[in-house]
Amino acid sequence: MDDAGDEAAMKKLIYRLASFGLSVVSGMLAGAMFKQLWKLIAREDEAPEATDPERSWREVLPAAALQGAVFATVKAAVERGAVQGGRKLAGSSQDG
Repeated sequence: MDDAGDEAAMKKLIYRLASFGLSVVSGMLAGAMFKQLWKLIAREDEAPEATDPERSWREVLPAAALQGAVFATVKAAVERGAVQGGRKLAGSSQDG
């Protein structure tokens, strides 16, 4: 493999590692945010689990919807920040 191919492979590896790291960090952040938000809204320490036979549909579904919204929002924010950070590192003047 030539130097250009080695460089491309290294960039791809770095991108994948960074992407994986961002995914882990954003998942942890979203989990912590959801837990705090649930405590504030429901005044309970733990959100209901879907498999808990003691919990009703009316308890489980809103918790799942909120959790999904928090995770999707954090994921989008992290991905958007990564794209903008990559543009700055690459020297692109596009903003958005």
